[in-house]
Amino acid sequence: MKKILAIVVLGLFLSSNTNANHYLGHDPNKKSSLDRAFESLEKGNNKKKQRQLERRIRQLELERKLKQKKTTKNLSVQERGVQIAKKGDAIIQFGVGKAFIEGSEGFETDVRQGVFWLEESAKQFFTPAMVYLGWIYYSGEDGKVQKDFKKSLQLTESASMLGHPLASYNLAFFFYHGQIGFDDNFEEAKKYFIISAEQYLKSYDKTKNKYCYNSVPQERTMGLFCHTLLSEEKSIREELNMLENKDLKMIKLKEKFLFFLKNPSAENLDNIKKVS
Repeated sequence: MKKILAIVVLGLFLSSNTNANHYLGHDPNKKSSLDRAFESLEKGNNKKKQRQLERRIRQLELERKLKQKKTTKNLSVQERGVQIAKKGDAIIQFGVGKAFIEGSEGFETDVRQGVFWLEESAKQFFTPAMVYLGWIYYSGEDGKVQKDFKKSLQLTESASMLGHPLASYNLAFFFYHGQIGFDDNFEEAKKYFIISAEQYLKSYDKTKNKYCYNSVPQERTMGLFCHTLLSEEKSIREELNMLENKDLKMIKLKEKFLFFLKNPSAENLDNIKKVS
C-alpha cells in the first residue's frame, strides 16, 4: 500500500494526540554560532559559495525526483487526505504536505498547499515536518518556494534539539559547506556530526537494521519513518560531496561520520569524537 494511503487509513482510526513542546529556538540572552549566522545573513555574507551549492542541490534534487516511482494522480485520495489533515493530525498533515510538494502518492503538485500543511504539522512539533520544511526554506524547492534562511535555521535547530538526527546532520552540513551565513567551521561541524551520530545511534533498530526516527510511536506510522543504513549513508554522502572541501580534518570528519552511518556503534561514534 502506498505510504500516503497507509497514513490516511491510520488517520481515520486514530485521533491526533501529538503533544506540543515548548519552542526550542534561539535564546536571546546567549549568542551561539547559530546566532552569529543570523547576523551574517543580515550582512549578506557567503553569497557566491551559497549560489554555487544551490546549483548543485537543484541538480541533485532533480536527479532524485527522476528516480522516484511515478504514481497516477488520484483526486479522491488527495481530497480524503486533505479532509483528514483538517482534523489536526500532525502525521497526516506531514504526509499530505509532502505529497503535495513532491506530486506523489496520487496528489497533484501544489507547493503552496504543501508548505501550508507542513507548517501546520511543524506547529505541533512533529520533527519530520520541521526537518523537511527547514530544508525547503533553505533550498527554495527549485525556485517554487521563497527562500527563508532564518526560518530554515529556526526549524532545523529546534528539530535537532528535539532529537531528530537528520536535523542535527543538516546543521553539520551548513558548517561543513559554509552555508546560510556560516563559515566553514571544523569545531561546529564536528559538534553537530557528533550530536547527529548520537541521535542516529539512539534511533537504530537492530532487529530491522534500520534507523527509525520520528516523534510518535511506531505503531502509529507502520514504520514509515524507517530508513536502511545504506540509503541514509548514500543520501548524506551525495550532499556532503556536492562541493569539494580541501580541509583534511573536514574530510576525515566526513568519512568517519559516513562510516558510522553504515556501521552504527559506540566505538564508531567515539572515532568521530577523536577526529582533530
